[in-house]
Formats: sequence, structure tokens, C-alpha cells
Amino acid sequence: MAPYLEIACRSAIALVFLAAAAGKLRAGVDAFAASILDVVRVPARHARLLAGLVITGELIVAGLLVVPRSALVGLATAALLTVALVAVVITALQRGSGARCACFGVRSTPFGKRHVLRNLLMIGVVATGAWFHLPASAYRPQHYLLGVLVGLVVAALLVAFDDIAELFVGPPRTAGSRERV
Repeated sequence: MAPYLEIACRSAIALVFLAAAAGKLRAGVDAFAASILDVVRVPARHARLLAGLVITGELIVAGLLVVPRSALVGLATAALLTVALVAVVITALQRGSGARCACFGVRSTPFGKRHVLRNLLMIGVVATGAWFHLPASAYRPQHYLLGVLVGLVVAALLVAFDDIAELFVGPPRTAGSRERV
């Protein structure tokens, strides 16, 4: 079971980071850089650089997770990046900035507890993948087939987390109001 689980976790996280990078690139680096200015206190001239670094980091994580020999490095990098994103969201919520999530570039909803929860779930998936990591020689083709299929489902749920949460608890509240999640 460990090979299936580890591959499912790696696949899910790789696909989430790939979807995030693709969404940001599709929306435009400048649009993502503008959203960064609402969340992080950096000089405007550095926002585009920071946007590029985030997108590059997401693509690097996805690439590292595809190769079994670099999977642990990819999982560790994914954990660090996701922890940083949790910190950014919590900071934005505490400041009551009303900043909007441009996580996947497509939809911009106000940051809320659901974004913290989604990122904590991602950290859980990363930790599970690291816990069940095996040497590359332990994997067989059937492990990849089932693991990637499960990873696709998990990734789809994580990417659509905002929409799923909205079905059950409604849209995120604006700054100053309390969100149920």
C-alpha cells in the first residue's frame, strides 16, 4: 500500500502546484504581481520578481515530484512553500486587508479560513507522501497507474476547494466579518 499512497501524494501535490503555476501564467504575471501587493508589504518594483519566484518555485516542485529520486526534495520544498503560503494568508487575515486569493489565477476570492485549511490539508498530503516514501526501485508500473489516478482525484479536490467550500458554507466573507469553515 505504501507505494500507491506515496505516488498518490506526490502526484496530487505536483498537479496542484502545476495547476497553480499554469493559472497564474494564464492570468498573467503582472496580475499575480498586483495581487501580491495586496498581501505582502514589498516595494512595487519587487512584486513582479516575487511573482516570478513563486511561479518558478511551483514549477520546480512539480518537476521534482515527478522523478522518484528527487521526490523527497520535492516534498520538502512543497512543504516549505506551502507553510510560507499559510503564513501569508494568516497575515492577510489578521491585517483585515481584504486581499483576494489568486492561488490558481482563474478565480479571485477573498482570503478566508478555507484557504488556510486547504493549505494545511496540502501539508498533510505532503507529510503523508514523505512518511511513505520508498526507494525508486520499490515501484512497479501498477503502483504508478493507481497512484496517479488517486492523485488526480485528490488534486482536483484541492484545486476546487474554494468552490466545494462555497457549496456548503457560502462565499467567503469580506474583511471584518467571520467566515464559517
